[in-house]
Amino acid sequence: MNESSGRKKKDLYSGGDGSSIENAIVINDQPTMLHPFINIKHEFKYLEALYKKDKIKFVVQDRSEILRRKRFYERLKIELSNGEKKEFYFDITNFRGKIF
Repeated sequence: MNESSGRKKKDLYSGGDGSSIENAIVINDQPTMLHPFINIKHEFKYLEALYKKDKIKFVVQDRSEILRRKRFYERLKIELSNGEKKEFYFDITNFRGKIF
């Protein structure tokens, strides 16, 4: 991304590895009227990048929201093309409750 397009890609994600709420992946972006659910796109892009090098695909088995200590999280349960099942936690506080 160039400077005029907003946030640099490396700044889009922060936090942990997504293995638990305590290590949730924070998405550093804001929803807009045109893209109110941009967090979902960012979650998928994160997972695609994580497994791309091994050519592993994934399918979301379950998605749920969790409220803990005034922060909102989304848990994705996925199944990988190699049969392995994983859970990832994303901090979606920046997206939750935004009204346009």
